[in-house]
Amino acid sequence: MSETQKLQWGIIGAGRIAVELADGLRDSSTGELLAIASRDQPRADAFGKKHGAPRCYGSYQALLDDSDVDAVYIATPHPMHAEWAIKGAEAGKHLLVEKPIAVNAADAKAIIDHAEKHDVFLMEAFMYRCHPQMAALRRLLAEGIIGKIGLVRASFSYGAPFDPRERTHANELAGGGILDVGCYPVSAARLIAGAAQGRAWADPLDLKGLGHLCATGVDEYAAAVLRFEDDLLAEVSCGVSLDMINVATLEIFGQKGRIRFADPWIPSRFDRNPVRIEVEHHDRGDLSMEVECPDDLYTYEADTVANHIAERQAPAMSWDDTIGNMETLDRWRAEIGLVYEHEKPQAARSTITGRPLARRADAPIPAGRVAGLDKPVSRLVQGCDFIWTMPHTTVVLDEYFAAGGNTFDTSHYYGEPVGACERNLGQWIRNRDVRDEVVIIEKGGNPPCGGTPEGIVRELNEGLERLQMDRVDIWMMHRDNPDVPVSELVDVLNELRDAGRMTLFGASNWSLERMQAAKSYAETNGRSFFSMLSNQFSLAGMVANPFPPLLCLSANTSAYRQWLADEQLPLFCWSSTAHAFFTASTIHSGTRSAYGSEANDARSARVRELAEKKAVDTVAVALRWVLQQPFPTFPLFGARRPRELWTALQAFDFELTEDECRWLEDGAGQGSERHG
Repeated sequence: MSETQKLQWGIIGAGRIAVELADGLRDSSTGELLAIASRDQPRADAFGKKHGAPRCYGSYQALLDDSDVDAVYIATPHPMHAEWAIKGAEAGKHLLVEKPIAVNAADAKAIIDHAEKHDVFLMEAFMYRCHPQMAALRRLLAEGIIGKIGLVRASFSYGAPFDPRERTHANELAGGGILDVGCYPVSAARLIAGAAQGRAWADPLDLKGLGHLCATGVDEYAAAVLRFEDDLLAEVSCGVSLDMINVATLEIFGQKGRIRFADPWIPSRFDRNPVRIEVEHHDRGDLSMEVECPDDLYTYEADTVANHIAERQAPAMSWDDTIGNMETLDRWRAEIGLVYEHEKPQAARSTITGRPLARRADAPIPAGRVAGLDKPVSRLVQGCDFIWTMPHTTVVLDEYFAAGGNTFDTSHYYGEPVGACERNLGQWIRNRDVRDEVVIIEKGGNPPCGGTPEGIVRELNEGLERLQMDRVDIWMMHRDNPDVPVSELVDVLNELRDAGRMTLFGASNWSLERMQAAKSYAETNGRSFFSMLSNQFSLAGMVANPFPPLLCLSANTSAYRQWLADEQLPLFCWSSTAHAFFTASTIHSGTRSAYGSEANDARSARVRELAEKKAVDTVAVALRWVLQQPFPTFPLFGARRPRELWTALQAFDFELTEDECRWLEDGAGQGSERHG
């Protein structure tokens, strides 16, 4: 599309909201409607005839296959947004996705990551954010016209009759008020709280919510109180079966006055008259203003997309803003116990694209071998210390598996509540029917309670129950208990292995001296020794314990590295990139405390220099260094969303020379010119 051409739009979904954008495009100076797609060809034909779409398709994919379509509006029910937005990104289409962008934040992040990967525009369709009324509000807040803001009051509701088949109440369509209309008050409160802090948006520090769930399990009405920085509060409410006194309310209360909107969410929908923003000042009286809005509400939305194509996102609703909004909606739903049936662990949830789970033909993660295990072990291990919900679990683990990964690391202690990560991992394996294809690393035995023979037995049994397994591939003591003789620990692990409860066993966070003592005892007494070690190991040396008071030990000492090389013992490295120490973004204070040093800062600078030379991410360079040690390494990497995994996968696209490895570590050599 040239700068002089209009954006050629396609709409996926032929429902009521699709009509709104189609009508808005009639007056747009930047775009025009080219195509409509429905799963029913006659319905597509009828829509096209009525709303001026010359091309009508009886399948969504057919519209995406039309090379003349530049941008696509996803106007399907909520649960279908992620699938078709991602497929749209894969097809190279710019995307406007009806709010909410997805059912939950995990799916929203996946959509955003795919848009970034395929270099397409993406915006969540909060049309009110594109209207001149919101620009006027931002100006008022920047001026501080009502002083310090203390309270925001926002609501959006309507009174639809109960019908379990309709999108308002159908569980399978992610019905209910929070996702359908509660997202508006939340997004406005976050915008206002951000403006009060001089930012585009802000996320709440606390959220307390209540709601009423109907027979289908969705929320007919709900309310919440949000607390932001500086104790700014927001009261938000919504409903699909309850007409509140003011069905659409947005009021802002400050120390010097109040701002109120007559029509906050759908201004200019029915006419083009100026909209009124009421401003009552305690000292200066009525400072109300009118905002000219000659265009249709949805024309503003379509033009916002076209005007920001080059930037790939629009300030009206940026990607980070969308993620923050979805995470807030997730918290509100959690407060009232609303989990849709397809989000529950036992649900037969498809992959996010609806395609069968399978390794890609170009799957980049190579496999290694660990003696005694009859399955390959991925050279990049997916850490599972954060997957607390099933949707999040599914998105991340599906992507890792498709990239060729088969090895998962978890622990008896991971999750909120404790054990949630084990349960979700085990359920994902059962749902996907991949037990024979994957390698499970389970850890337990944290002292004082678990760091004894009895504690090891108890925590192994509990972990296997959570994982829904009778045997784990690899079990490791999560931390050593120096107060217990190595003989007792080695003995009980051998007994459990012989009883068929684990295939191999290993140790995590053990000192070199204790490892040597355990090896000596095992050899002397005809016992098996640990098959692997899992200590911290990264290019950045650990200078302080990242998780006090827990025992955390690194293998990145000259003596430990020499011993590992001599023994050729596999090292499953936790914190393999030093807790994001090498990322270009701001380093967390905890990471700085654990890894901040003059030597590590110099290493980070060299990583950035080499990453630029090789046109890869800094994380990939740091991981590549770990992968190329003179002993077997299997870095643990806790990707929390697809793009984090994709960044790590770049480590398999290149190799480092011996000189480069040495230079990264100690600066030996002649600097970057030797890497040109």
